[in-house]
Amino acid sequence: MLILIDGLNEVPLEDNARVYAYRDMQQFLVSYARNRFVICCRSSDYEERLLDLEQLKSKLQPHRIFEIRRLDREQIADYVQRYFQSQPEMAVQLLSRLDLGNDYLWRETNSILHLARIPLYLQLILLEFEHSKTLPESMALLLQSFVNHVLQREAVRHASRVDALSKERLLGALAFQGVRQGYLLRIPDRVAQAIMQSGMQILRSDRVLAAGLTLAVVRGELLSNNFIRAEGRQWLEWVHQLIHDYFLASEIVRIRIRADKGEHRALNALLRTYSAGQACIVAVSLMDPKQGARFLVDLIEIDVKVVLRVFEGQNEDARTELAEAIVDLVAEDIGGRRLEQVALALPCLPVVESLFVCFKRNRSPVKIQVCRAISSLVIEYLPLVSIGPQPGAGYYTATAKERSLDISITEPTVKRAIQILRAMIGNSNGWVRFYAAKGLWETEKSQSAQTLVQLVEEGDPAISQQVKRLMAEWGIE
Repeated sequence: MLILIDGLNEVPLEDNARVYAYRDMQQFLVSYARNRFVICCRSSDYEERLLDLEQLKSKLQPHRIFEIRRLDREQIADYVQRYFQSQPEMAVQLLSRLDLGNDYLWRETNSILHLARIPLYLQLILLEFEHSKTLPESMALLLQSFVNHVLQREAVRHASRVDALSKERLLGALAFQGVRQGYLLRIPDRVAQAIMQSGMQILRSDRVLAAGLTLAVVRGELLSNNFIRAEGRQWLEWVHQLIHDYFLASEIVRIRIRADKGEHRALNALLRTYSAGQACIVAVSLMDPKQGARFLVDLIEIDVKVVLRVFEGQNEDARTELAEAIVDLVAEDIGGRRLEQVALALPCLPVVESLFVCFKRNRSPVKIQVCRAISSLVIEYLPLVSIGPQPGAGYYTATAKERSLDISITEPTVKRAIQILRAMIGNSNGWVRFYAAKGLWETEKSQSAQTLVQLVEEGDPAISQQVKRLMAEWGIE
């Protein structure tokens, strides 16, 4: 037999369920080793520990690992032309706006063109373009348009008794509470109904949902919208991960903006245990820059590993606005290290540029914190990029080498940070010069050494002490 197994990434994390599932899977493969198997999961969730292939290779046929390739230019063009076969002018307009020949957009992971390489996204783009004759600026807006389109279509086709806002709230609660209880794309129907019932009570108390509507009616309408579907009598399933992530994102936005402290704590607890990167990308896209900035700053404390992914998941204009809002939000933390935390969590150009703008327009205490933040960024990430001489092990933290970062993002960021430190090293403020010299030590050793000597000679006791401590720590003679 050819046995197809899908969704390994959807096994819940709680109660060692994944450990048991992986063990059972391996036993199954060995017990029926003469069959052929195709085992699938999302590439972003793939881990080698899903199957201990090294241990199994002596007991199974030779294995190969594949990742589904995205559409190429010819496939995108062919799909669009087939979809608009009866309206060829629409195909010409959409392909022109996608700009298939633009190599920069083809590589830019946040462009609409890059989204079009994923078959489901391309279908959503076609539906939206057919409906509105325009293209949304981000994946979040694309999904939002798609959801709104479906809800409006269903409201026209059926005399809907549940309004679109109530449906979005209920589906958001279903996604959020489902994940809290350890369910991802598949939820036991009894659990789903309990979540819906609780959500309906809240909506009734807010006078959003009509008092006479029953659970059966609401559940039936939600199923008719095809965001979720019944699997037998025991399960409800989300029709696609993207749909689940959109409604989870909408609930994240509601909690962040309107909910009480109890719900905030529940959200933070969920984000610490569940990798909601895609949902957080969509959530930030649905917030204004100040709201998004507050969320990202909080997310640094909750799950620093996902913050850069969420930030880079926004389009170029949104990243610029977010970076400015983030730096403005934390710049007044004079006594703390929040600017430094931001720089280390988000080593990307818009953040470095916003830090430099902040440096130029603020007074000395803020200038010092900005320079220290940029210096720390260079010290942390220079070992990961090929700029100048490679640093000695004594000067840099071990954590930098353990991080898995996109060098195409990190390298230009470090280069720009070094340029900024070169401009700062001549500042009249001694502390600014100290941090600039510290950050430039590996790339501008002569100038850094000269600056450190000058700082000692100037006689400021606090700065002199820091210089001597730095020299002792780094073994500088």
